[in-house]
Amino acid sequence: MKKYGLNFDITVVNSLDTNSLKQAIQKSPDIFIGPIANKAYKALQPYYSFPKLWIEPFKPDNHLINSSNYFTLLPSLHSHITRLARYVTNYDTVTCIMVSSPLYRDTNIFNSLRQTWGHYALSSQKNFLLKVLLSTHKPIKEVENALSVGRKNFVIFFSDNEPEVSEFISKLRLLSNDYDIHILLLPSWKQFDLTTEYLHRLQALQTMPYYINYTSPAIKNFIQYHHRFFQTMPSRFTFWGFDLTFYFTKAVAHFGINNFKNCLPMFKQPMLETRFHFYQGKSHPQNDYLFILDYTKDYRIKIIPF
Repeated sequence: MKKYGLNFDITVVNSLDTNSLKQAIQKSPDIFIGPIANKAYKALQPYYSFPKLWIEPFKPDNHLINSSNYFTLLPSLHSHITRLARYVTNYDTVTCIMVSSPLYRDTNIFNSLRQTWGHYALSSQKNFLLKVLLSTHKPIKEVENALSVGRKNFVIFFSDNEPEVSEFISKLRLLSNDYDIHILLLPSWKQFDLTTEYLHRLQALQTMPYYINYTSPAIKNFIQYHHRFFQTMPSRFTFWGFDLTFYFTKAVAHFGINNFKNCLPMFKQPMLETRFHFYQGKSHPQNDYLFILDYTKDYRIKIIPF
């Protein structure tokens, strides 16, 4: 950071030690970067206003904290699905199929996202058809009946069960010989071991809050610098940690700790693997910047910016 003219004192605290966290927060730091253990949130509730800026890097949302100083960086599931909806409505003739597995328990989320897609379907000036299949025990058969010939078919399967998702994708791939199918990946699926070839056959679309382009000169320089000092290769969390620290410390240094929040819309800071776009959520500012990774049939991955 010194290379960029940024100097600051750093205190490292065990996120599992509630007493140490209280002591650190009571000192009213300019910037507090989480995460903290779930059980500590309620214990720290009286101290949420102490840090001038509290950054949560790994939780998409936290309604326990109601503070304009609290920023969540990972977009919510609602942001992921809304981003896909905005992208899909760019096409002229679309059938969107939302199907829920019986194993998917979060019906509130599903119903909320169904309303979001319904809004986009109604407001779209294009030929947009939305079909919703609820908690079906034979999801692939129901999807096959809902597919349209001569249209782009975007399929969203709401399931967090890896074997079920893998089976669904494998069977859906067989239908791609007769239909133009694009499967939309849920953010939780990035932890699954899915067959890459199938994702290309199904022209998958995946929303990601970060993307490391290893051909970028900035990425190459960062890797060389990191390896020279630490004798290891940087992990994804290294890039994430650098970007969020660089972004917020640069913003605070440029605009001041009391004014930077109002200036973030005009703060365009290049970063290594991500970008930030904040909106005011129900209880605090939230980031909703998402890239789209487009898996093409010729085995390329196209990056579609926000």
